[in-house]
Amino acid sequence: MALDEESRRRIVPALKDLLRHSLLANPEGMFVLSTFLIIGFILYFADQRLSFLNLYFIPILLAGYFLNTRSAVLGSLLAVLVVTFILLLKPDTFHQEPSRMGVYLDIVNWGSFLILTGYLVGTMNEQLREKFLKARDTLLKLNDLQEDLSRKNSDLESRNVSLEANKSQMESVLHATMDPLIAKLILERRLKNERRTLSVLTADLVDFNDRTKDQAPEQVIEELNRLFCAVEPIIGLYRGHLDRYDGAGLAAEFGLPLDARRHAALAAVSALKIQERLKKDFPWTMRIGVASGNALVGLIGSDRRKNYTALGDTISVARTLRTACAPGGVLVSGEVFQEIKQWCDARRVERQFGRAGDGRRKDEAAAYAWGSVSLRRRSDSAEAYEILGLKDPLEDALRVPATAAARFRELRMSLALPERFILPIEAMEGTIGHAQVTAALAAELAHAVGLDEPNQRAVFLAGYLHDIGKRGVPEPAIRPDDPLGDAGGDSPAMREHVRHSLRLISDLGLPVSVETLDAIGQHHERLDGSGYPEGLSGETISMAARLVQIADAYESLTAWRPGREAAAPAKAVARLGELAAAGRIDAKIFAMFAKVVAPVLR
Repeated sequence: MALDEESRRRIVPALKDLLRHSLLANPEGMFVLSTFLIIGFILYFADQRLSFLNLYFIPILLAGYFLNTRSAVLGSLLAVLVVTFILLLKPDTFHQEPSRMGVYLDIVNWGSFLILTGYLVGTMNEQLREKFLKARDTLLKLNDLQEDLSRKNSDLESRNVSLEANKSQMESVLHATMDPLIAKLILERRLKNERRTLSVLTADLVDFNDRTKDQAPEQVIEELNRLFCAVEPIIGLYRGHLDRYDGAGLAAEFGLPLDARRHAALAAVSALKIQERLKKDFPWTMRIGVASGNALVGLIGSDRRKNYTALGDTISVARTLRTACAPGGVLVSGEVFQEIKQWCDARRVERQFGRAGDGRRKDEAAAYAWGSVSLRRRSDSAEAYEILGLKDPLEDALRVPATAAARFRELRMSLALPERFILPIEAMEGTIGHAQVTAALAAELAHAVGLDEPNQRAVFLAGYLHDIGKRGVPEPAIRPDDPLGDAGGDSPAMREHVRHSLRLISDLGLPVSVETLDAIGQHHERLDGSGYPEGLSGETISMAARLVQIADAYESLTAWRPGREAAAPAKAVARLGELAAAGRIDAKIFAMFAKVVAPVLR
């Protein structure tokens, strides 16, 4: 008895699991089993087997409706096989004597099964029709929703087109009246009123009234517009904000709306380039004053019209310097001069310009400090310097061999160098002259190692253009490169300047060779794989890149940088020798470079 109970406890759960996991999970199996049981039951118990054969249509119809064609056909075949098997085993059981009662039973069975089949088929048809109607209604609703959605999308697209048109129209109007960057920041609501340290450039045309009094107004306006069309891009290249056209002059600020640490250098070099452009292409003469200091900046004006501008003494100083400036010159304040004195030739002004109506005698004004220019407040004065031009970095004989300087001038005669894109980057970074010296040293080194003339030109251009991608680096991230290329020395944003360089050269359509592009893309790689951007090593770094990276590092070490004094050439060569010994730069090329710069090491 205990064994029976134990067996029951084992068998019952097993049957339940079989039913749950095998049969219920397999409807086709359930149908086949059911068909088999029904057929077996009928064939075993029914006397009128032939009469009950019509019954088999019912499960087949149900299988075709609820399952699928495959299940219905398999069930039919199973029924045929079972009946045939029974027929072969017991053929006598299928014979029956025709009698009146048998005929009645056949008719009753036939009629019952016919009615039942009609009921089942009708019920299934009604269900199918009901489902069809529901599906049709759902489809119609979906079509209505789709049409409604299409109408709304069309309305939204129309509104977007209208908004874009209005935005474009607004931008066009704003761009026609103010700096495009200011217009963009206004639309994005990113401008704010604040105090800012910046540099101000003011300029006007000399003897404008006398030169234009006999000209037709249309001619004067046309010439002025042509002049300003040439000047404005220069200000933009040096990241200046053109504040306004002031009569026959203009005013621009550097260091706003976006911060720029070297705003004084950007403003001063921009002023020099404006004067160069005028002397080259225009009959006009301009005076320019540049001052640095604090100012109040913001959108200033009425409710109907505002202008993003700067207010304060710095603007007054710049105007005073402009008035005091000699025609065709650039006069800067002492603060500006201190920022650019490493790169510019300048002299202190000798005259004293007193405030109008201040009652001083000329000899009293002359007794004031050498090189000062009076401001509007009687007790104030500021040093003033006339900027004569940028120094030629190749004339620094203490660090640049004469042969390298000569090589630069020779190659420059046959190649167009895009200084207009390079110099603004150097002014912003505080590395003016870097491209020239690097190109000169790289070209001389290429000559020394025996490269042919086309490859020397490729190396020369790579040395000049290798940092052009810094134009795409956000200003807060701009720093002079780590001259030794130490791991982690340059920020991730700065490291991107290499890829920016390649993209920018392509965008500008500069005609450079594959060798030049390889050198630019690899000039921060190192032989031991510690460089960037790809981490190349050994012979995978091109010869041109290995030449440029040594010239680049030497120039960076021996040049003055903001916050760092220049290293002596001998010390710089010793540092490079350490890199060569460590396997980070090419030792053979370094040995040749040491011979190239040997004249400045003595």
